[in-house]
Amino acid sequence: KDDVSYCSTGGGAFLEFMEGKDLPSIQALKAKI
Repeated sequence: KDDVSYCSTGGGAFLEFMEGKDLPSIQALKAKI
């Protein structure tokens, strides 16, 4: 009952972010600043 049965990684986007890759959404936000 207290075990974790599922962990989402954001469809791979979080993993790419952790690898240091620039994500399109982050690039778009940076371009607006």
